[in-house]
Amino acid sequence: MSNGNVTYRSDENVKIGQLILFIDGKPHAYATSATLNLSANVIDTSNKFDGSWQSGKVGKKSFTVNSEALLTEQPDTLSYEQLIDKYIEGAPVEFEFGTLKYDEDENTGDISNVAIDKSKPWYKGNLLITNCEIQSQSGDLAKNTLQTQGSGPLLKGTNTQASNGGSGTGGA
Repeated sequence: MSNGNVTYRSDENVKIGQLILFIDGKPHAYATSATLNLSANVIDTSNKFDGSWQSGKVGKKSFTVNSEALLTEQPDTLSYEQLIDKYIEGAPVEFEFGTLKYDEDENTGDISNVAIDKSKPWYKGNLLITNCEIQSQSGDLAKNTLQTQGSGPLLKGTNTQASNGGSGTGGA
């Protein structure tokens, strides 16, 4: 029988803001949010034999990836300037989305030592940059927001136990 104390164990099983977006092998520098959204169109297959219930099947699938970051001009990072250049170019960019992993001490703030943890679920594919916004308000940090649309399939990355040292473009 319990001693009356409640033990809360859910904290061990939930993620706290650890997901990150990499584009062309670089992290979205100083990101504060990252979102992968999956959707599918439903094709109506309703007919007289369904009675009063609608039926359907999944049609075309799509995905979007969005991220917001603090504005930076730091060399060798995926800065707002590089994102705008990629937007102007209009070509698809390669992306990876997954759990953030530090190769060194995570308390340094150094983004050159981060990667996608490929021992955990991660995803990859191609994106088209549809919106790149720069925000600057008096007395606040400047930010950039990135909105993208998937182009082609979303692929689940292969989980590996070995360290990949950076994002890379590991197998799917």
